[in-house]
Amino acid sequence: MSHVLPRAQRPAFEGIPTVSSIAIVGAALFTGALLSVHAGQISWPFLALFTIAALSCATLVNPRGLFLTVAFIPLLFVVAALATGWGIAASTSAALSRADALVIAYPVLQLFPVLAAATLGALIIAAVRYSLLRRHNAAIARAERAERRRIARSNRRTRERTLSVEEILARVERDQR
Repeated sequence: MSHVLPRAQRPAFEGIPTVSSIAIVGAALFTGALLSVHAGQISWPFLALFTIAALSCATLVNPRGLFLTVAFIPLLFVVAALATGWGIAASTSAALSRADALVIAYPVLQLFPVLAAATLGALIIAAVRYSLLRRHNAAIARAERAERRRIARSNRRTRERTLSVEEILARVERDQR
């Protein structure tokens, strides 16, 4: 038995998987990090790719993955910013010193407003999506309850109209007379 639904009955787009959304943010940060290491500083492509990826993934992720996606955004950013800082410091000097450790960590503090804005934007998108999903599910539940009540009323009316065998035989005898 096949369970393939016709095109009209297939469910709508539910979103990209959680792992894919986290991987997309990671890939955007990796691409931005490569561009920044090549430029010798953390530049606008790093920040633009991060912001676009974070907001689009919060918009497109499967609703079950909203929390994990938004929670991973700052973690991935910090890891990518530290790795980018290390890459820039390693490309400019042969040996890393203690001063270079501060240079590596400084971009995380310097870019915190971008991180906060992108995370807040993704959080707002996630909250709105969650609220709309709850409202949609409540409407579906109300419609299903109304349909069940309508079917129950119809079944009751059908049972009330159903005749017993004795009543049917009595009608047949009466009609034959």
